Amino acid sequence: MVRRSYRPEQIINRLREAEVLLSQGSTVDEATRKIGVTEQTYYRWRREYGGMRIEQVKRLKELETENARLKKLVADLSLDNAMLKEADEVKLLSPSKRRKLVFQVCTNLAVSERRACRVLRQVRTTQRYTPHLRSEEEKLTREIVKLRALYGRYGYRRITALLRQEGWKVNHKRVERIWRREGLKVPKKQPKRREYNQVRPHSALGYRPPAPEVIMPVTLT
Repeated sequence: MVRRSYRPEQIINRLREAEVLLSQGSTVDEATRKIGVTEQTYYRWRREYGGMRIEQVKRLKELETENARLKKLVADLSLDNAMLKEADEVKLLSPSKRRKLVFQVCTNLAVSERRACRVLRQVRTTQRYTPHLRSEEEKLTREIVKLRALYGRYGYRRITALLRQEGWKVNHKRVERIWRREGLKVPKKQPKRREYNQVRPHSALGYRPPAPEVIMPVTLT
């Protein structure tokens, strides 16, 4: 028997025909043969659609379709949240870091590159770009790191000026790119701290009281 797929309306009509044949004295085998299905299919239809009207079956199918759509939507949102959770642990300040994160997300969560780039807001052309380092890139990087170690309070603009004095033909944008790639930063300037025994300007006696909330007598001449 050729296997066919029936719509819910057709199943309800077939079940009604079978009920009429059974009420006329036909056996289940004869009724199923006349409606064109097997006994197993007939009993399965009765278990799923027995006693239901066509409107109820249509409504049931609509609810099942809507439920499947909502399940898929929740699964997609959960997967997006998982990708964003991994992105929260890394500061996405450069395309190279985003490129590494997209590759990590695709490997750990088994998602496509297109979806990972869409969620993490990474341009796909940037993701597929392969950087070509110049021949003197490594030497320039070592020189920048060395100058950064010698002049700790200098930023990339002053380092660029020092490199030009040494004969390097570079601009501040290239130095800034290498600076950020190597994770170099200028340390914050620490405020000067007073010495513990330093004389306060408002102190009339010139020294600290022996204990808190102690009033020292002052002799006015």
